[in-house]
Amino acid sequence: MRVVFCRDVLDDSTQWSRIDRIFDFFENGRHVLDIDDIDEVLESAWLDSEDSRTSRRNRELLEKCLTDAEYSANRASLAHRSTIAVDCQTDDKNGHRLSPDDARSCLGRPVYLVIEDTESDGAFVKGLIRAYGRSALDCALDKDWLELRRGGGSKVRAELEQLLAKNIPGPRRIAALIDSDRLFPGQALARAKEDIISWCQDRRITIHVLHKREIENYIPVDGLSEPSEVPAERVPHTRHAARRRAYLSLTQEQRDHYDMKRGFKRGQHGEAAIPAEQNKLFESVSQARLSNLCGGFGDNVWKRFEQCEYQPSDFEIICTTCPDELPGFLDKIEVLL
Repeated sequence: MRVVFCRDVLDDSTQWSRIDRIFDFFENGRHVLDIDDIDEVLESAWLDSEDSRTSRRNRELLEKCLTDAEYSANRASLAHRSTIAVDCQTDDKNGHRLSPDDARSCLGRPVYLVIEDTESDGAFVKGLIRAYGRSALDCALDKDWLELRRGGGSKVRAELEQLLAKNIPGPRRIAALIDSDRLFPGQALARAKEDIISWCQDRRITIHVLHKREIENYIPVDGLSEPSEVPAERVPHTRHAARRRAYLSLTQEQRDHYDMKRGFKRGQHGEAAIPAEQNKLFESVSQARLSNLCGGFGDNVWKRFEQCEYQPSDFEIICTTCPDELPGFLDKIEVLL
């Protein structure tokens, strides 16, 4: 986060020790000190009080903010992040003006991202961060400044409620990621999903609903080049190759809504049984290709996010129906750091 100190709090001697403790967050790079008028800070009673060790430390850090190229670059990269103002007079309606104690409590907490499954969805999120080179998010995960929390499908709201119960002061730094579970383009979301979206919006919680059906629908095509290594899901190379060819022959909208894990079921006579809601979407696909798409790529196909290293272009190729979605999702999380 970006942190601004108001002049009143800098001139209040009862707050100086609290301000000193907030400066710890700037030393380790977790948050950024935002200074528009350096003279105002340097001339404040807080720094002019005495030549103590703490004052020297704070002056040195201020000089670093002004002269260190790495710090300046870091500040520039955080320009889009949330800002809090540390002040004696607080107005926490939106959580952006905080007392020193509340500011320190806010800055010391991680950003929470609630996902349905910390293994599969976690691999998806981490894979995106690596692919798009989001070093700030990667660092935040490594240092536990960004915490992935398991919501478990229908339990996402329950997990969010537990986080709200912590009563963390400041801007809401909680987000959620959920599958759309859409079976065809433009399908209305299930009532339960609409409810959680509305509930989150009312509480200023960031929520992202995937454009595609599930996270597995975002696996780049190169990630499907080899069969699963999970013993229970192993299939002959010839069958996997046929399934992959059938999958690649689909339109992007068909791929977006195909059940990547289990594929289509088979009917009584071995034919592909297409769900009624998807008949129109897949009506152009031959029976032979539909048959090859039965069974899907296995419940552990999500591991392809861990096993392969991707580039932004790998996702751009498969995200033509919503090209800005993935970088936009990462932006939503990064703004909360």
